[in-house]
Amino acid sequence: MFLELNRRVRLLGLNTTAGLRSAKEKSTVRSVRVFVPEPGIAEVAAHVRHGERSRAVALRLEVRRNRWVCTALELG
Repeated sequence: MFLELNRRVRLLGLNTTAGLRSAKEKSTVRSVRVFVPEPGIAEVAAHVRHGERSRAVALRLEVRRNRWVCTALELG
């Protein structure tokens, strides 16, 4: 999960510089939905816009040792 996110960030970095990306446009979270199938578990879906592009983000959070831990992450 982290390795895939890290790979995508590196690929994005190869296409444009961080300075140019931040100067042109900012990412915005357009909507967030949270489903709680049982106590201690949250499944989250978000719509993120970056310029003309839209992305879906889905993640599952679980309470482990009294802390929220991301156990699944998908970027679309």
